[in-house]
Amino acid sequence: MADGTATGSDPDIRGEGAGMPALGRAVPEPVLAQAEVDALTGFAAPDDPESAAPRSFVQRGGGSTGYDAMPMLDVALGRFARGAGAAMRAFFRGEAALSFGAVENLRYGAYLDELELPAQLFGFKAEGWNGSGLVAVSADATYLVLDKLLGARPSGQRQRPSSRPATGIENGILAQFVALLLGELQAALAPIAPVVLQLTGIEAHPRASQVARPDEAVLRASFEIDLDGATGGFELVLPVGTLEPVRHLLVGQFPGEKLGRDELWSTHLATEFWKAGIQAEAVLHEMRLPLGRVLDLAVGDTLMLDVKPTDLVTLRCGDIVLTRGRMGRLDGRIAVKVAEPIRPARNETDRIPRQPARG
Repeated sequence: MADGTATGSDPDIRGEGAGMPALGRAVPEPVLAQAEVDALTGFAAPDDPESAAPRSFVQRGGGSTGYDAMPMLDVALGRFARGAGAAMRAFFRGEAALSFGAVENLRYGAYLDELELPAQLFGFKAEGWNGSGLVAVSADATYLVLDKLLGARPSGQRQRPSSRPATGIENGILAQFVALLLGELQAALAPIAPVVLQLTGIEAHPRASQVARPDEAVLRASFEIDLDGATGGFELVLPVGTLEPVRHLLVGQFPGEKLGRDELWSTHLATEFWKAGIQAEAVLHEMRLPLGRVLDLAVGDTLMLDVKPTDLVTLRCGDIVLTRGRMGRLDGRIAVKVAEPIRPARNETDRIPRQPARG
């Protein structure tokens, strides 16, 4: 129009296609005001140095890490729970059980903030993996173990855990129990990769047990102890850096959950080895020739071999030399008579037991 005005039905209005509201239309109100958005995201006070909003965004919500799952670690921890449960029954000389909860991934600083106090923290070193870890025993489990070892009160007469930390004598007794757990954990992890778990110290305050940096990712596995009907818990904390040398083994998946040597399978495998067919070749002599001479070979040419008719023939399987023998004839066919024993195994443990012939 000449006067520059337009009605709401005119489709050619400048600015409407670029997101500008059309003239004469009501502008919708936002769902949340800007102040509410700032409050939700943590940017309400941008000058506050304690504001953790930017750090939370960078660290995937602050506490969580989004680290890859490790199926083999879950299997090993399940086996640890079964082995430790049997060891606890012998240690306490009574009914005892250990159940495995779940594995969570979070930042070490967030874990320390969530840790329920009082708790006894046992640091350990993973020799062979160049790392460390932490066993956090709750107050319920601490006094449950101490009561069982020192007094064995009936479950209805046990004292409620106090807010005081354990004494030096109590820590010494509790350290024996934690050493038992670390021994079973070491045995459960051994089929994955050899490792030695060694107790390094006991702390009562979380900030004193720095097995990882506050922003480092850790895996927390929860366990529950059951002694004569009373329960308590402890947590196993493994920094991701400790598991990094064997991470390629932990992320793999395999059928079943059995770890270690399977006698039935190894016997069957040894039997099938002796039935397997191999391709052996007899080599009379080997020599090097220039490529040009090889390409010039024609029918009727003769190659002179530096070998006598009485020399031994080498029997090989691929690149492996098996034995040597003497070439001759048997029933109208060229044959090789073995002149030297088959090369023995490197040691007795490498030798596969021969299965007796059937039939």
